[in-house]
Amino acid sequence: MLGRMLYFYNSENTATPRVAFAHHTVLEIIWTYIPATILLLIAAPSFSLLYSIDALVSPKISVKVIGHQ
Repeated sequence: MLGRMLYFYNSENTATPRVAFAHHTVLEIIWTYIPATILLLIAAPSFSLLYSIDALVSPKISVKVIGHQ
């Protein structure tokens, strides 16, 4: 990618800039939307599992952890 940028955007080629991927709004929206969707798909089952674990009425063991710096 660095080689491509150096080739297309060097000082000799500035008279005719190639803007194939520069300010490509649709592409930017797509590569922002896809990871956000994946994170939401992972988060939904995680929250349901977290709330179901919290619903324990009488746990058999309780652990208290104290940390000192």
